[in-house]
Amino acid sequence: MGSALSNSFRQLNLPKGEYFVLPNQSEPAFLLPAHDALVFKKSLNYLVPRSAAARWKKRALSYAPWTTLQRHLPKCYVEGANTTHPHLPRLIMPWNQGPAEKLTWIEEEEKQTVVRKAALSERSRKLIRQEKRTLAQLANTELPNGIGVPEVLDYTRRPGFDLLTTRYYSGKPVKRVPFKVLAFFTELHSGEMIPLREHPYVENALAQLYFKLRSLGFEKLIKDCSNAAMFFRSRELPVGFQHGDFTVSNLIKTHAGHYVILDWEDAVSNSLPVDTAYFKLRQVIDGRKKLSIVGVWDFLAVLHYFHFQTKKGNYTQIRRVADQIEWRYC
Repeated sequence: MGSALSNSFRQLNLPKGEYFVLPNQSEPAFLLPAHDALVFKKSLNYLVPRSAAARWKKRALSYAPWTTLQRHLPKCYVEGANTTHPHLPRLIMPWNQGPAEKLTWIEEEEKQTVVRKAALSERSRKLIRQEKRTLAQLANTELPNGIGVPEVLDYTRRPGFDLLTTRYYSGKPVKRVPFKVLAFFTELHSGEMIPLREHPYVENALAQLYFKLRSLGFEKLIKDCSNAAMFFRSRELPVGFQHGDFTVSNLIKTHAGHYVILDWEDAVSNSLPVDTAYFKLRQVIDGRKKLSIVGVWDFLAVLHYFHFQTKKGNYTQIRRVADQIEWRYC
């Protein structure tokens, strides 16, 4: 991670120096400044825990003596720029596709806090361009009361990267999809209904699984998905807008009581609106519980998961989840 991260820091004009690596060097989910206790604690405030254990860890970090943190937390030194202000609190998230592909960070400016996404590869640039287009489209749409999407503050295209800057929204993750959010996604359906066997998303997802996973030892998973598609082939499915990665991490409730839906990189139109079923599925997967495929939406949610992870190249995750599934629709 070190050399790729340093190259990205220099390219993006992020400050060089020591950073704490959480939770560890092998799984670097977050980087926080390690040069100053006050800057560290301000940066830590932007870390949103997703579980009781994570909340406890954050609390422990916020109260631990600075010397203890310096002694025991894993650190890395990153070669970056000399020109930016190292005193600004930043929470840097390097795990998305790797630091040579994309880097996301939360940064506190003088008047506001922002989220910056930098795409450094052609694939990642396409993703955040898609997010910008989707957010612009939604900004011109009358959204239901109490539902919001990130406000785009700036978008820059440079020779080595694209940079998307949006407003930061403080709040708490939501574990159950509220009715108004369900209604919002329902309104994004086109109204057209077609049989599963003719739905373009299902056809494409199955084809991608076959061509990309067959040679990697996933023959049983491909057969199970194909059999389920055959079983549900006559079910009528809607055509509509798809967020693509609607999870607990991408839905927050602000302190004002509004719901903000984040991270629209994978959004597509004229697709399968599987987002709310996928939200529930991800909670089961992330909790490492057994998956039971009973109804058509159970199948479609897990098909979308495998399709999504195949696009990201997360084959270890696919194998783990495939072992959790109980196919009980028959």
